[in-house]
Amino acid sequence: MSGTPSTVAPSRARAIFYFSVIFLAGAIVGSALTIGIGRTVIQRAKNPVALNAEVLRRLDRHLDLTPAQRERVRPILIDMAIRLREVRAESRREWTSTIQDARDRLRAELTPEQQVEFDRLAVRMRDNFGRLLGAPPEPGARRLAPAPQPPTQPEAPAESSGSGL
Repeated sequence: MSGTPSTVAPSRARAIFYFSVIFLAGAIVGSALTIGIGRTVIQRAKNPVALNAEVLRRLDRHLDLTPAQRERVRPILIDMAIRLREVRAESRREWTSTIQDARDRLRAELTPEQQVEFDRLAVRMRDNFGRLLGAPPEPGARRLAPAPQPPTQPEAPAESSGSGL
C-alpha cells in the first residue's frame, strides 16, 4: 500500500522541514546581502568623489561620451555633489531637531528614575544608528555607566499599576 498514513506523514514532514530550512536560509542570506549592499551604497553616497567617478563611468559606458563631453559633464557632477551635500546637511539638521523635540517631550512625561534610563537608552540608540550608517559614535556616548542592575535581594512585590508593561 503506497498511501498508508505511516509512510506518508514522515515524507510530508521531511518536505516541510526542508522547505522551511531553505526558506530560512534564503531569508538570512537575503538580509545579509541587503545590509551589506546598503552600507556600500551609503558609503558611496557619503563620498562625493567616488560617487561622481561612478556616475561618470556609467554615463561613459552607456552613452560613449567623447573626451570633450566628459570634461563638460565633470563640473556638473561636482556641482551636483556640492548641492546634495548642502541639502543633506539641512535635512539632517531638521531631522535632528525633530527627534530632539520629540525626545524632550517624551522625557517630560517620565519620572526622574525613568528619565535616567531614557537618557541611557537614547545614547545607545544614537550609537547603534550611527554604526548602521557607518558613522563613529558621538563623543561621550560610551562614557555613561551601564543601566543599574536589579538588586540581588528580592524585594516585596510592588502594587501593580495596571499598565501591563
